[in-house]
Amino acid sequence: MAEQAPNKEEWRNLFEIMKKLAELKPWEWMEETDIFGVQNPETDEIGFVSVMGRMGEHYGVFVYLGDAGLYRFWEFQHEVPEPDPMKIFEIPHLQASFEDWEMLTEEDKQIIKKLGLKFRGRNAWPQFRSVKPGHLPYYIESGEARFLTFALSQLLEIAVRFKQDESLLEPDSEDEYLVRVLQGEDDGYVWVDQKLKITQPAAENINIPMNHDALENIKKLPDSDTTVDVDFFMIPAPVQDKQSKPYFPYMLLIVEDDSGMILGVTELMAPLPSINAMIGEIPKKFVETLVSADLRPKTVRVRPGILEDLLDTLVDDLGFVLKTETNMENLDQAKDALIKKFTD
Repeated sequence: MAEQAPNKEEWRNLFEIMKKLAELKPWEWMEETDIFGVQNPETDEIGFVSVMGRMGEHYGVFVYLGDAGLYRFWEFQHEVPEPDPMKIFEIPHLQASFEDWEMLTEEDKQIIKKLGLKFRGRNAWPQFRSVKPGHLPYYIESGEARFLTFALSQLLEIAVRFKQDESLLEPDSEDEYLVRVLQGEDDGYVWVDQKLKITQPAAENINIPMNHDALENIKKLPDSDTTVDVDFFMIPAPVQDKQSKPYFPYMLLIVEDDSGMILGVTELMAPLPSINAMIGEIPKKFVETLVSADLRPKTVRVRPGILEDLLDTLVDDLGFVLKTETNMENLDQAKDALIKKFTD
């Protein structure tokens, strides 16, 4: 289905809600972890509303989409030693923020001018974006504009109630959230509170292709005593081709543990057609990179997470020991150098 931009009425409704939000200033008493849900009456998907700006630097609202978006948000919050800010672009969500005039694109400015709206001061100009995992925030579509309007209108009510009673968003049991749901009654439709249990979704099935020729070539290599450290990471330098929206490229890096020597890097990988399709390529890329390096490692170290699960699929075939390690200074130095190369 072709993407459709919001029409004039949808834009106007959204901007009117943002005016009310700017007057209310819910970020003065709400933290970004004061989460509640709003069910999209058009799709039944639940978006989880998070208010940004308690620190007084950047004001806005993020709506994390679905149970996957919610739990990825919590994983982001609990990252050790601290969250990587780029990880937010791997969580599906909608953004409604207040920016300086200079931060708006020409398209943003044209929408405001066509509506005949005026705003004054810093952090006063509404901007709306949609984030698909692995992609740069991009202009919202018609359905997203309508859902943002629903979500922000419910925030106006919940924020006032939460200010009066902070227990409003406290769960009665584990994994329970307050969710606003639109229901029909005799005199029309009304938004009501529901307490819903939102459990962590099952891991998504990821197709993992393999270069079997490369795999067999590694098996023929002699054993070694080499320990390698491996990371897979986003390069914060968005790119765009004619067929896609702007996205962040990724790279797989293999470093010799003791010396910090880079043994192999992949070409930049794109989260297309989806981030899961790209992730599924990691074991194959790892095998091909080892072949290029003429190396059969004895030990492979990774940080806990998806990379551990993916490379575990190769342990039986290649016979290496897979270990998890949080502190890998040589790997991080090589990673930082590569990122600097692409972002300078």
